[in-house]
Amino acid sequence: MELPNIPGSEPKERIKPGEMELGLGIHGEPGASTMKLQNARQLVDLLVEQLESHIPKSGDLLAFVNGLGAVPPMELSLLTRDLMQSKIAGRITMLLGPSEMMTSLDMNGISLSLLPLSPKLKELLSFKVDNAFWSLSENPKLELLPCPQHEGLNFVSSTNPKAEGVIRSVCEALIAKKEELNDLDFKVGDGDAGTTFSLGAKRVLDRIGSLPLNDPKSLSLALGQILASAGGSSGVLLSIFFTAVGKSLADKGSWDRASLEAGIDSMSHYGGAKLGDRTMLDAMIPAVQKMDQGISAALEVARLGYEQTKSIDSTESGRSSYLSAEKLKGFPDPGAAAVVVALEAISKALN
Repeated sequence: MELPNIPGSEPKERIKPGEMELGLGIHGEPGASTMKLQNARQLVDLLVEQLESHIPKSGDLLAFVNGLGAVPPMELSLLTRDLMQSKIAGRITMLLGPSEMMTSLDMNGISLSLLPLSPKLKELLSFKVDNAFWSLSENPKLELLPCPQHEGLNFVSSTNPKAEGVIRSVCEALIAKKEELNDLDFKVGDGDAGTTFSLGAKRVLDRIGSLPLNDPKSLSLALGQILASAGGSSGVLLSIFFTAVGKSLADKGSWDRASLEAGIDSMSHYGGAKLGDRTMLDAMIPAVQKMDQGISAALEVARLGYEQTKSIDSTESGRSSYLSAEKLKGFPDPGAAAVVVALEAISKALN
């Protein structure tokens, strides 16, 4: 939990990374105790345990879940979910929140309040009020909805030391370049390109032992399936790329220029970008066109494509289409940089 920063003052740290305070003041005053950071379920159980000694052992309750200023709505929702699965859930007949009704600047913390309810209190609390954050629910029920699932594809794992070496090399390189790619993206985007590529790489590495490494068609489809959950537009576009590559291959086919171009065409179709729009395609397209001449030739033109993105100051598609020439000129595209990183890793693994 982070303390509020008073405007005009330097941020102050009292809580070490990985720790949290219980019973801290609403303005960041020191808590009653400091302990190891807990997950949402553990935190709710801990708070309920502390509050139980101060409320009647039976009867209806109102629960108020409040964010102190800097807690994302999703995290507040997770805490509320776990509260509605806690041992007092059956007693909660009124729920206020999750919302931010009492905050302290940018304080990263939450407060949980439990109020014993009488018929009169229920009547008073049920009056309509003109307050955007007053989200009162009566007789709240936790409704669990099935998460939409991708049907998935069943693959038979197989071994291929050469393919595994190439995949490991690419994934490890992208993970190592996470911060560098994030820095590039921060200049022209939201600063998470490296995180997205790194997450996708980690998910591939986590499942590398179960991949159909000796079946290029199935391997492409498997990579497309895994990368679909990497997040960001890059994850989706790479998923589209590998899925299209896989679908273009015959059962016993292998990656070639035609199959890779099918992947690029699909990326361009669904993403809307083309060569010159400051995207991954500015490095991918020339690289694929030179693939028949070997990885060294492909890497050389990919680097040129990457360098050329520094001088592109106007695009019709992609994230860069929203930025002015002044913001773009001189800065390379992080997606094109990631393609160069991947090709360098492939070259290293093959040579």
